[in-house]
Amino acid sequence: MRRKIWDVFISHAAERGSRTEELLFLIKKELEAKDLTVFVSQEIEVGAPWHPTVMAALADCRAVVVLLDERALASDWVRREVNIIMWRWTLGTHLPIYPVLLDVKKTRALKEAGIPEVATLQLKRTGLEDVPEELAGDLSSRFARLPRAAIGSDPMALWLQRLARRLNEAHLGDHFGDGVLNATAAALEVETGFPGWLADGHGSCAFLASQFLVATPDRVVDAAAALMDFLSDDARQKLVDDLVSVWVPAEAAVALLPPSTGPDGMTVLLNSTYEATPARFIQRATCGANRGYTHRTISDDASGIPTGEGRGSELAEVLEDAVWQEFFPTPPGFEHRRRLPSRTNSPVRYLVVHRTRPPDDQFTEAVRLLHEKFSFIVVVVTTGPEPTSSEMLRGFAYVRSPVLSEQLEVDAEQYVQELRELLVPVSSR
Repeated sequence: MRRKIWDVFISHAAERGSRTEELLFLIKKELEAKDLTVFVSQEIEVGAPWHPTVMAALADCRAVVVLLDERALASDWVRREVNIIMWRWTLGTHLPIYPVLLDVKKTRALKEAGIPEVATLQLKRTGLEDVPEELAGDLSSRFARLPRAAIGSDPMALWLQRLARRLNEAHLGDHFGDGVLNATAAALEVETGFPGWLADGHGSCAFLASQFLVATPDRVVDAAAALMDFLSDDARQKLVDDLVSVWVPAEAAVALLPPSTGPDGMTVLLNSTYEATPARFIQRATCGANRGYTHRTISDDASGIPTGEGRGSELAEVLEDAVWQEFFPTPPGFEHRRRLPSRTNSPVRYLVVHRTRPPDDQFTEAVRLLHEKFSFIVVVVTTGPEPTSSEMLRGFAYVRSPVLSEQLEVDAEQYVQELRELLVPVSSR
């Protein structure tokens, strides 16, 4: 049995007998009448594991409809679905997304539900007076043409393809049939009987690759361990390189991706202590993209960042010099001839400033001055273990601040160590 690629994924939290459920199945009927395959997920209780087939459908569906009523906005399951969908979309997938607000009056509700990015899309609003049949017909009319394939050359697609190649190599090297794939599925806690298409090597490898998007770090280590003995040394190293940042919560990592309109003076504050954390956040957010994203790191100690009162303009000069040196270097003695390239929106450039304390007014002013000259630079700042106060956040023009726990970083170091230990030959362990 071959794995099915879905044309349309409908995300919802429809209650049985509700108006949302009526609209859901009317939309499904309309789309299927156009010979489109439609995946309708079922509500999963809070805290329950993600259903692996749902994750696989999210990873490579060709279009998405999101039905957002009050129940959906309160659903952790819908929020997770939407965050994966928006992650794909932000990374540049040609993924049509059609969000429908059902009796939700204020767009602010999207932010309160933890899915503010949806507000950047064209929303269809409906009220109690709207006729479900007309709504379904109007929505289905937007599906006259779908892209031939949503999965392609965007970073998430390439990451999944790399993992699928590692899985396929292990499968081909397994002289016991599907043993290694079954062992990997068990490590990822894919339910018994899923996938039923394990005999289809390509489909099962793509299916299992999609599970790594949301797997917990302990499951990732166990799954990687199941594969190691069937991979070449080069493939083992590449697998570890692709998995080293999976400990970063996806929803937090996506905060480092600028909107489709560009960074426009974007700052990200991470209440982290470890110098490696920002790079791993960037790697997770960009799915380890080899092209399209780049970052450089400076630190308070190494860069001679000034301290003391009235240092805002001096600090801005240090940051500006770092931008030139790290991203647009010129030969010594030619600093006066510095010129920006004609195209600055690609790749996305992250300047990571490693600090051990929250930003103050002078630092905030320095970042503002830097962004006046380089609005396309995303400034990522580590601020020590304490989250930045809401008052200080307001000092930045455009800021995002995912909150980390100290335990997360400690556990992350343990995860990375365990993952890298898998590269050591068995006889040497």
